[in-house]
Amino acid sequence: MKNKPFEASELFLSLEGESIETGRATVYFRTTKCNFECRGFNNPSCSDTTSHSVLKFNPNDYQKLSEMPPISVGCDSQYSWNPEFSHTWTSYTAEELAVALTDLCPHKSWIHPITKMPVILSITGGEPMLRQKHLPDLLFHHLMKDCKHVLIETNASVPMRSDFLVSVREWLKADPERKWTWACSPKLSASGEPRHKAVRPDVVKLMELDGVRCNRYFKFVCGPNSEHFDEVQSVLDEYRSAGCVIPPETIEIMPEACTGQQQRDIAVQVADMCMERGFKFCFRLQNSLYENAIGK
Repeated sequence: MKNKPFEASELFLSLEGESIETGRATVYFRTTKCNFECRGFNNPSCSDTTSHSVLKFNPNDYQKLSEMPPISVGCDSQYSWNPEFSHTWTSYTAEELAVALTDLCPHKSWIHPITKMPVILSITGGEPMLRQKHLPDLLFHHLMKDCKHVLIETNASVPMRSDFLVSVREWLKADPERKWTWACSPKLSASGEPRHKAVRPDVVKLMELDGVRCNRYFKFVCGPNSEHFDEVQSVLDEYRSAGCVIPPETIEIMPEACTGQQQRDIAVQVADMCMERGFKFCFRLQNSLYENAIGK
């Protein structure tokens, strides 16, 4: 719909569950559509994870995401890009979305009235950079003026528009208390996605905004095997050879898991390999607290 350019799979309040902002109150805007399917996660044969036999339910049998069983193979958020879930998606104008997101904040405020801690706005997906054309309309909406921290969850493979990057700079410069974070999760070959499409140093380089406050970290999904860890190092070498600045402390490894049980099954092994290889280990808090339930 031309007058409602924002499409969301879900909007919800939860805790940030990964990396350096873990435990922070966060409002999530999960966009629709993605350039990847990531069939390989917990699915070595890369079978069609959108099929009802693999998914183990028919999305059209449910009217709400909250009523659906958890996804245990492939992409655990396929409900944001698989067309069979599209009947659960909602379109918004910038004003409608700004209202809905603000209403989700504790006390309906982007700054907590007691602790004065900012509530993070996490724009995730799907792949949110497929929607970058319209995001500035949300960021600069007057109802979002007190939003101090935007976190973009991206697979770091979608080229960014120059006008979008200009808007990010302007948004940051308008308020010295604002913070921008790129949470990058490049996909390894175990995801089922081809390396040349998933690993884009040119995209990663664009995130290094000169002269403005901008944070960035990398989260790689690995199983407890050497091949995954070797590929992480290979990807980092490729990024750095292209001139990307990636300090070691900004690299984290997450266990390959859709569910809490899948994480528990391999977490210790992956953590031990992180210590051996010199990487930070990233536990998915949402899997432990909520079993990765939709809307959590």
